[in-house]
Amino acid sequence: EELLGPHKIMAYIQSYLIFIIPNLFFYGVIVFSIVTITRNISVGFITIILLLFLQSIISSFTTDVDNRYLVALFEPFGGEALSYYTKYWTVYEKNENLLPFEGVIIYNRAIWLGVSMLLLGLMYRYFSFTQTAFSFKKSKNSDRLTKNNFGGITKLNLPKVGFDFSLKQNLKTAWSLSHIDFKFIVKNWVFVSIVLVGMLFILITALTAGAIFGTETYPVTWQMLEIPGGAFGLFINVLTFLFSGILIHRGATTRMNHLIDVTPTPNWVLLVSKFLAIVKMQIVLLAAIMVSGILFQIYKGYFNFEIGHYLFELYAVKLIHYAIWALLAIFIQTLFKNYLLGFFVLLLLSIGLSFLPSLGVEQDIFIYNNDPGYDYSDMNGYGHGLKYYYLYKIYWLAFGIVLYGLSLLFWSRGVGQSAKNRIAILKER
Repeated sequence: EELLGPHKIMAYIQSYLIFIIPNLFFYGVIVFSIVTITRNISVGFITIILLLFLQSIISSFTTDVDNRYLVALFEPFGGEALSYYTKYWTVYEKNENLLPFEGVIIYNRAIWLGVSMLLLGLMYRYFSFTQTAFSFKKSKNSDRLTKNNFGGITKLNLPKVGFDFSLKQNLKTAWSLSHIDFKFIVKNWVFVSIVLVGMLFILITALTAGAIFGTETYPVTWQMLEIPGGAFGLFINVLTFLFSGILIHRGATTRMNHLIDVTPTPNWVLLVSKFLAIVKMQIVLLAAIMVSGILFQIYKGYFNFEIGHYLFELYAVKLIHYAIWALLAIFIQTLFKNYLLGFFVLLLLSIGLSFLPSLGVEQDIFIYNNDPGYDYSDMNGYGHGLKYYYLYKIYWLAFGIVLYGLSLLFWSRGVGQSAKNRIAILKER
């Protein structure tokens, strides 16, 4: 007690009753509703990540003092409502006072408990055990449809097929398969929803970009790339980690893996197609940064877009950074049977790598995909720092290619995918 002060059980009770239990109820209702609508548990996992992003987006509005009350009132997690009263507390007050429960905190908790109860009531009212899972209107016919393809026998003249297993044909196959996987990604509404939230995050972050002690500056291109564009990198990594696992395990998820495994397609073709699909996705996401930046510049009345600068930094500088993460993601997802587990491991790795300097590992050559960075100015451009950036990226790209080779060794086809069998196959290869 001399070090920590007197024990107050009411402090724990307050935390649970005012914040923890209501927030768990809110999270639970949102995730339950999304999973009920989509009948897909992985979408619920993505929803939690989107909610965390939403919290950071809403918190960014508190930089303006005039918005603090509105943000505290409508922020669904209660953190900003608590900060509304405790932001300027002294250390003594933080150690001695209990959590305030008044004014905007009461309003905030009442609003979001009401929203949670409303959503839960709507789900109870409209939930149905039919195939359609959820609908606001009654279906005219909810019976299962059974196709009958046995009305007659049709004679078909099959064309003659020539077999070509050359390197050129395998590369064409990898490109065609990557196009199929890429269309699967961009049509996935999880991808669409995360991209929309990410673009909204870019536009909101851009509102504070370039402000120097409250003085606004022109939204020049390098500011759009540095602040909002840099923050969007987190969304790109999340989608890279998620869809690398979804694509690698797509055959098993759709129960087509055994059919794919017996095709005369080399393992490297299948893995290259997954990697190319992820890189195509990253190209689209980088284009979203450019589109969002240009839209914000138009909104601010600034029309010197510098398209060449956008294209060079996004595709000649940043694309290789995300491609290296894709190589690691493919390797990790190859090791795990469950893509959500692989996704979780990749998140832990990406977060844990940032803490290595505090453990004494400070050199960039020992921290995956790290680099000395680069600076840009309207006067000197990228200067001399860009060549060192490329040097480190070539180093990590070579390491990523090694990981790709290990992925080929661990890639398994057919039945018997236990760890023991995979190690035995690894030794044979």
